[in-house]
Amino acid sequence: MKKLLLLLFSIIFRLYFIFIYQILSSSNKIKLGSYFFGFIKIKGRNNNISLSGINNRININLEGDNNSIIIESGEISNLRISVSGNNHSVIIRAHRGISNTNIVIFDNKNNLYIDEDTGIGGARFVIGGRENYIKLGKSNMISDNVEFWATDSHSILEQHTKKRINIDKPITLMDHVWIGCNVSVLKGAIINQNSIIGMGSVVTTDVPENCVSVGNPNRTVKKNITWCIERL
Repeated sequence: MKKLLLLLFSIIFRLYFIFIYQILSSSNKIKLGSYFFGFIKIKGRNNNISLSGINNRININLEGDNNSIIIESGEISNLRISVSGNNHSVIIRAHRGISNTNIVIFDNKNNLYIDEDTGIGGARFVIGGRENYIKLGKSNMISDNVEFWATDSHSILEQHTKKRINIDKPITLMDHVWIGCNVSVLKGAIINQNSIIGMGSVVTTDVPENCVSVGNPNRTVKKNITWCIERL
């Protein structure tokens, strides 16, 4: 009975990977790491997907040309990536673990970059515009239900000229930043190194290094601090 179950599982597993590869055109490239369980759909040409590490429950929906998704070693659980448009990139370096995260990129030439040794408990990254980006430095700690919006998604227009006034702007986190639960980081924000964003805050302005910033909108409440993951 066990042998039969193992054989059945092996057949289903192979068919699953065959299905993934069959939906890709010959101009797209995909490289999967040691373990992958999820779904990949590509509509377009000259796209590249490279996944390393342990990837469980990943859903990638890519529509457009010349896009790149590269995820290095680490353990991922429940990640959704939706990319539409051309010449985008998602690069996640070797990380401490990513779970319950949603990445949405649209328009053209936008980028998400997450440097090494960052951990994410649950986040949403939204990037729109042209040549816009969200960049996270090294050794950041992102808690649950954190929102990063480098765009407003929809347009706000000046009444008479009909000119759009809510321009897309990038978001930057320097190295060693701790983002608490239920935080929203809005377009144009720069959070400098060694700082902490308190739970439930809305970050609309730049945050200095080595400080605690809280509130809606955020404000600095303590300076000259640093932090570590270990409970000392």
